[in-house]
Amino acid sequence: MLRSGVFTAAALALALGLGACAAARAQEALDPGAMTCDTVTSKAIPTFIDPWLQKYQSQLFGTAGDEKFDKLGALLEFNDLIVTDNDVICIRRWEDDDKLVNVLIPLAAGPDVRLRVPATLILQNIVDNTNICRVLASLAAGGVDLDPDARYDLLLVVWQVANYAYSDVAQWMLAVLDLTDKALPGDFAKTQDLIQSIRDTLTGRRLGVEKLLSDKNQPKYQECLTALAPYIPIPS
Repeated sequence: MLRSGVFTAAALALALGLGACAAARAQEALDPGAMTCDTVTSKAIPTFIDPWLQKYQSQLFGTAGDEKFDKLGALLEFNDLIVTDNDVICIRRWEDDDKLVNVLIPLAAGPDVRLRVPATLILQNIVDNTNICRVLASLAAGGVDLDPDARYDLLLVVWQVANYAYSDVAQWMLAVLDLTDKALPGDFAKTQDLIQSIRDTLTGRRLGVEKLLSDKNQPKYQECLTALAPYIPIPS
């Protein structure tokens, strides 16, 4: 998302067919296990995802800058694995989905808009209460040095989950929003407006308010505490 508004994530979403499963994302995130993954029809399962990771992870993270490697093509190839609501459910069933989040965050936080926007939109399809802390940690770690447009796009991912954030996750979000707001150099009115929109969403949400990640998934909760500990106060 460019702050100029010339190249918007929403427009690219329509062009690429990304970010299309919001209802399934929210329902599955709120009530894990309530929906069944049809592994026969879905490609969003380890049988297909693991080979994608093995094939592309080194190139996506590579520093050599291999111009022959099509990073955008790799992202679009992965997007083809998440097409239906059932695909989102299947991603949620995969206990190693954080591997995907870890691959995508550096691309979503990078300066290359061709990679950043599709990576952001894919993140919106796979991130939930159990791993939004990794996006929050990236925002907090970037501080004033984070690319302004990357910061905006990562905040869009946070906003997505804010609609159904668990109570403890919401507190982490608010703490990182405060850090991000303070780190904004100069006049960043659109980013400040987005931060306020996320706060308003957290205040007005009805979904997830009475739930805690610490109750729903203690291992993920502990991983989040570790990820966020360098940046925000955490429970003793």
